[in-house]
Amino acid sequence: MNKISCKEDINKKNYSRRRLLVLALFDETFRRVITYVCCSFFFGLFLFSTIIDNNERTNIKMMDSQSEKELRNCGPNGCQIFSKDLKDPKIQSILDSAVECSIHEYKDNEDEEKWRNYISRNYATLTLMSNRESKVNQDRGFIIYPLKVKHNLENENHKDDFMIGIFDGHANLGHLVAQKAVNEVEGRFIQKMETNFHENDDEFIKKVLKDVMKEIDESIPHHISMDGGCTASIVLRWGYKLYFSNVGDSQSFVATTTSNVLTKINYMTRLDKPNLPEERQRIESMKGRIHIPPQNPSWARVIVYSSILNEDVGLAMSRSLGDLEWTAVGVIPEPTIEVVNLKDVISNATTGEQIFVVSASDGLYDTLRPKFIANYIGSTFQQQCYPLLACEELIQLASPRNPTFYRDDITISVIKLIL
Repeated sequence: MNKISCKEDINKKNYSRRRLLVLALFDETFRRVITYVCCSFFFGLFLFSTIIDNNERTNIKMMDSQSEKELRNCGPNGCQIFSKDLKDPKIQSILDSAVECSIHEYKDNEDEEKWRNYISRNYATLTLMSNRESKVNQDRGFIIYPLKVKHNLENENHKDDFMIGIFDGHANLGHLVAQKAVNEVEGRFIQKMETNFHENDDEFIKKVLKDVMKEIDESIPHHISMDGGCTASIVLRWGYKLYFSNVGDSQSFVATTTSNVLTKINYMTRLDKPNLPEERQRIESMKGRIHIPPQNPSWARVIVYSSILNEDVGLAMSRSLGDLEWTAVGVIPEPTIEVVNLKDVISNATTGEQIFVVSASDGLYDTLRPKFIANYIGSTFQQQCYPLLACEELIQLASPRNPTFYRDDITISVIKLIL
């Protein structure tokens, strides 16, 4: 019995040792597996974060390059210059470098090259954001100069063609409508002109301008058009003609000024207001409601019950891009278009006379008279000063002295005609 018990005891001990060995090996294997899994997980996480970080860096670089492209943006169809805010540090650097009416000392290595389109004796565009709480500038001013269409590249009469204008947004998402419009207007115009080209056909060019506005309006996403709209005042120089295309209450004009600064506005676009007979007739025929204050008919509003705000809202214009709820009652995106023959302007001009075009938002015109603006810009060109400085001064003059008083977005674009 004792021998058997001893053997059993030994067997039990051997079994226990084997079991412990197996458990130890299992524990070691388990620990290695866990270590491998954890290491793989954290390495993967590190690799993933590195890829994301690199993507972010790439995206930032792309955004920077896009920003630089936006500043210069000179392609086969010309250079597109966008309004920059008066308070932009680079614009301030340019303005601070001014001596009397010239810009002399703005030098900032590569930035000088990037911003060179904003330093010209022939054109300028500038904006100042409103002091309202939203902190979004809804104006989009632009200049495309020179404007190139492939059929005209060798034509001397078209080497100084341009397009200049302003899109002034309103309502909550108006800035998105204005941004879409300024992004697309050049491309849509060029595509139509190059596809069906009729160089001197006024009716064709009018149709192109109308179709461009219509297509931009129709392509605005529904949710944006329900809560936003914008004006569109554009001037196209095409050879020896100016085509004024206007939607809404922004305005453009062409003016001449003599060497002794006698300025004349040769043509100015109208304000598209619902109190105008033909506008009122169209809107009321589509069951639209118009409120016309007896003492101030120009303050007329097209009244619509807004499903966004759940109340009646008045629109101060009879034509606009976007504003989908007003479209249903006759507020249309179709521009009014007038043609000014520059040969007629030139034939009436005296020696040394300058011809120039101005496009501006109502933020400027609400405070300053068009004649005053024309005199100011005309004097600038006569003295061969930089118009960017004149734009800054006009914006400052249009701004209330008391900073607590409301100031609308203010934008102005100007260009001197080279004949």
